[in-house]
Amino acid sequence: MIGVMDSGLGGLLLLESIHKSHQDTDVLFYGDIEHMPYGDKSDEELKAIFEKIVLFFRRRHCTDLIIACNTMCSAIDFTKDYGLRVHDIITKTVSQVDVPNDKKILVLSTTYTKMRGRYRDELEKRGYDVLSVSLPKLALMIEKGEERSVVIKMLLKELEDIDKDQIGAIVLGCTHYPVYKDFFKEYYDVPVFDSRDLTFSIEDNKEEGAIILHTPKTKITENLMKHCVKASYRYD
Repeated sequence: MIGVMDSGLGGLLLLESIHKSHQDTDVLFYGDIEHMPYGDKSDEELKAIFEKIVLFFRRRHCTDLIIACNTMCSAIDFTKDYGLRVHDIITKTVSQVDVPNDKKILVLSTTYTKMRGRYRDELEKRGYDVLSVSLPKLALMIEKGEERSVVIKMLLKELEDIDKDQIGAIVLGCTHYPVYKDFFKEYYDVPVFDSRDLTFSIEDNKEEGAIILHTPKTKITENLMKHCVKASYRYD
């Protein structure tokens, strides 16, 4: 079984590509609504949350855990042995970026992810100039199902001081943000990279191939599964 975790529902957007790549393996999604949002928590809080979630997946006999949360990927130590294989989405998301480096890469993320600077470091290693901007309200607004017009108004306010002509590409450093990928692409008219279609080197386990959701059944959950995942699923 493959485990997928996120602070809320953003990680659901990865499930379709994971399911397609591993159709003979069960995928168990853990949406940690209880501790949402992660972006304003401390290192110690995030590591404690992660240890509990790892224990949940180990008890369910998961062989692999995909951290579908950039904030958590910024917080934990990937050299540590957690008792199962842990997969990082930040390095994989950055590996997709392939644009001329004459302009800046705009990285949009939570406050914590911006502070830790993993996206900046990885992109600078590849010769890119990076502008990091946090959008502390966006993930929670998506979780709450805020009206699109209200979210767009907030985004326009947050982004108004950025010179569009300096931006050559955008990296969405939060798994919730692809819900508004169309807005970012139209507003900046540049390539936009995210974690939605990532693939992972995971051995199939010859199981049912089910998608199982360990998260509350809500209207937002159902809408994301219907419009973004488009595969059969059940609740844990």
